[in-house]
Amino acid sequence: MAYCGPRGIPYTCWLGGGGRWDDLSRAAALAWAEREADLCPGCGLHHRDLAATGGDRRKLPVAGEYRLCIGCEAKELVKAPEGDKRRAFHFRWAPRVLRPKAASRGRS
Repeated sequence: MAYCGPRGIPYTCWLGGGGRWDDLSRAAALAWAEREADLCPGCGLHHRDLAATGGDRRKLPVAGEYRLCIGCEAKELVKAPEGDKRRAFHFRWAPRVLRPKAASRGRS
C-alpha cells in the first residue's frame, strides 16, 4: 500500500486483479492510512510500536545508526574545500538484529 495508496491505485489492481475499488482494496487503503497517521513526524516510528515497548528503548524493533554518505561528502568538498563532513552523516533506522538467547551451559 505504500506504493498504491499515494497514487490512488486499488490494492487488488496492484496484485493483478481488476481496476475497481472493491472491499479488500478499501480496507487495505484505510488500514494503511491509519498506520501512516500513527507515524511520529520527528523520528518516523509508529507510536503503537513505541508504546508496545513499555518505554524500554532496548525493545524497539529498530536501532538508530549514523552512516557516512560519500556522495554527500564529495558534494560538501566541492562547496567548500575544507568541507563540513558532518553534513555527510545521515541518521537512519535499521532493523534490530535479534540474537537468540544462549542455551544454558549447566553441568550435569
